[in-house]
Amino acid sequence: MTDYWRLPEGIDEVLPPRARELEQTRRRVLDVFDTWGYEYVEPPLIERLDGLLVGSAEDIERQMFKLTDPESGDTLALRPEMTSQALRIDSHSLADESGPQRLCYSGPVARSQRSMPLSSRLPYLAGAELFGASELSADAEIISLLAEVLQVGGVSQPLLVLGHAGIVRALLRSATEDEQQQRLLYGAVQDKSEADISALEAGGEGKRLIALTRLMGRSDVLARAAEELGSDVQGALTDLQTLCEELDTRLPDVDVFFDLGEVAAYGYHTGVVFAAYGNERGQPLARGGRYDGLGGKFGRIRPATGFDLDLKQLPLGQGHRRAIFAPTGSESSLLTAIADLRGRGERVVQALNAGQNVPALCDRTLVADGDGWVVTDHES
Repeated sequence: MTDYWRLPEGIDEVLPPRARELEQTRRRVLDVFDTWGYEYVEPPLIERLDGLLVGSAEDIERQMFKLTDPESGDTLALRPEMTSQALRIDSHSLADESGPQRLCYSGPVARSQRSMPLSSRLPYLAGAELFGASELSADAEIISLLAEVLQVGGVSQPLLVLGHAGIVRALLRSATEDEQQQRLLYGAVQDKSEADISALEAGGEGKRLIALTRLMGRSDVLARAAEELGSDVQGALTDLQTLCEELDTRLPDVDVFFDLGEVAAYGYHTGVVFAAYGNERGQPLARGGRYDGLGGKFGRIRPATGFDLDLKQLPLGQGHRRAIFAPTGSESSLLTAIADLRGRGERVVQALNAGQNVPALCDRTLVADGDGWVVTDHES
């Protein structure tokens, strides 16, 4: 017999009780966005391929499921992320807003490749983007917002890893003007492969790039970087120092770490970048950073910073919310009692017939008591 029930590799479904917990977490996250003044948008699941390709387009395109529109013949794609869609909305759909614009979103995306081993190819993203503000205070706000989102998502003490795209960009430009060679060097830096860096760039710039791969640690790493990398990265280091001091005030309980060689997307980020890790610290729960100027593709060039996270990676695990089992029947007093319980936020499952077994999720029972109804503990 054909296993029609089998899902493709990396394509998962969310079942009870996790599905309910995922939705509850999504609501809490959106509530946080709302209290910070971020307006909710719902971009389409499918768009024209070209509309989704911004920044490091090759990296994004490799993750896309593509299809042909039977009406127009255009090449469409399922969105692999939602930042580019928020960028289009700010640059075009809501272009009348002249000041800073705060947008947030949540929904599923589809990726043709796993972003990490064993990860889902159907992440459920939530994210926030702040457009029109070049100040470091905007980066501090976005990172602080992420910290609160992680808090309501069950991550109380995240590890925050900071970097700056300007550092690696400056060193790569100094090493070579050839864009393909820059990409190869960038890949070697991300892999922290000193041998590959030396093979690609044997001179002094190669030594600086090798030094960059070793610049990881607490805030004292910034002083080391200033000594080892030279004056052309001083502006980026100053930004990181200023931001670190701001975060010390805003987030005194958050553990801050620096990895100056880490830039999530070559050709995409332009300034401060960051990632947040949970207790296991195996793979990032969230990534974000500054991506100034990318809205030019949609006719509007201005600063931008933001983040997204996969809600499926948050530590849900709260288990079933228990319920009350009510007997079958349609008498007025019974229906009123059920409605009253549900109105108070209780979960009530009513039997469909007199012989129905009590569902496993029910730990209490609604029973008649004289002219009324009372809730009692269920006797298993």
